Amino acid sequence: MIDPALIKAAREAADGPSGDAEHDAFMELLDAIEREPAPKDTTYSGWTNYETWVVGMFLDGNYTGEDTYLEVLGIARSAPSTGKLADELKEYLTESIWPENVPATIGSDLLKAALSEVDWHELAEQKIREVSEND
Repeated sequence: MIDPALIKAAREAADGPSGDAEHDAFMELLDAIEREPAPKDTTYSGWTNYETWVVGMFLDGNYTGEDTYLEVLGIARSAPSTGKLADELKEYLTESIWPENVPATIGSDLLKAALSEVDWHELAEQKIREVSEND
C-alpha cells in the first residue's frame, strides 16, 4: 500500500491543466493506486501465516508430545545451514503425516496446498534460535 500522503503530494506536484497525455496518464495511475485495496494481513500469532503456525505447533510437539520436539531439535543441531534445515523440516513433517502411495483425493490435494504455504525458512530460523538458547 502506498502512503496516501505520497499520493497527495504527487497529485499536488502534477496539478495543472489536463489535456496533456502524460499528465492525464499520470493522474489515471494515481486514481488506480488509490482504488487498489489494502493488502490482506495473513499473519497469524506472530508467524507468516496460519499454515506456518500450525506446522510450528506440530514441530514443537504440541500435537505429538515432547519426543517430536526433541527429535526436531536434534535435526536442527545437525543441520549445516538454515536452508538445509528448512528442507529437512519439510521432509520430516511430510514423512510424519504422509503415508507412501497416498491416492489423490480432495483431502490430499488440500493438504498439499496448505503445506505449500508454509514458510519453512521461518520455522528453521526459529529452531536454530531454540537450539542456541537450549545449548
